[in-house]
Amino acid sequence: LRDGMNLVSFEYISCQSMEDPGVLIVSEFAGAAQSLGCGSLVVNPWNVEQVALSLQTALTMDKKQRQTHQEILYKIISNNTVQHWANEVISGLSAAFEKCPQNAPIVPSPCSLATIAKSFRSRAQNRLVILGLGGTVWPRLLNHFEAAAQNRLVILGLGGTVIPSISKHSNVNLAEYASMKKLSARTVECINKLALSETCTVAILSSLPRSAVEILLDGVHCIQYAENGYFMRDWSINSKGNRKWQITTNYTDNTWKAEVLKIITYFKERTPNTTLDNLTSFVCFRYNVMNYREAATST
Repeated sequence: LRDGMNLVSFEYISCQSMEDPGVLIVSEFAGAAQSLGCGSLVVNPWNVEQVALSLQTALTMDKKQRQTHQEILYKIISNNTVQHWANEVISGLSAAFEKCPQNAPIVPSPCSLATIAKSFRSRAQNRLVILGLGGTVWPRLLNHFEAAAQNRLVILGLGGTVIPSISKHSNVNLAEYASMKKLSARTVECINKLALSETCTVAILSSLPRSAVEILLDGVHCIQYAENGYFMRDWSINSKGNRKWQITTNYTDNTWKAEVLKIITYFKERTPNTTLDNLTSFVCFRYNVMNYREAATST
């Protein structure tokens, strides 16, 4: 049903006789379908009628047409050998290496909680705290907020930090997810308590649409960002300006969306338990890997 490169397809082609070859039927979700689709019958394995029709087509296909398919497929696997693939990979890595600065770090330095705590105890006047490890970093840093700082900015991620991640809910849209995951009264109280301080500014960043953020952050007084920061509204207690949603960029080009939506819609229609969210600034396609593992186990 779903596979990586699916080399069995290549082996099948190699073993065929040009005098009387067989017909290759491959799943469109297998990696081999991208390279062998021209000379094979590509099917959606979830569509029983399509699979049955393809089997009938393969069994009734005349010899001349089967030989034509075999010629196309054999030419593909002959030109795209393991050596060819290896050369392409090495060439790509070499090109990327040449473009990368030689002194650039391979991985970022690990975050030191001790260093962060020490910074909060110092007399620094300006501090930036970015939290994205809900339940991990947050409780340990909260004790240091009583230090004598004059300006504090706290940036919280919404999904996966303040509320559970949406990744396991692939069959619901973002608006439905928002209605399921209301913030607890304790969470709202803690955020508002921080925001009450004249020296502390709280901002919550989310990839959810504006309507979902409004539902989830109802009663939360902070600066709110939707669609990964594309929209912003100042909902803090001390705000005296415009509280409506505003676009944070001066230029937006969404001409790419039409073509991308066609591609993602194609796969969504052929993949059960998936959701496609078409937002203002980006497109989100979500699926749950476990659904397909369970389906494969039961068949």
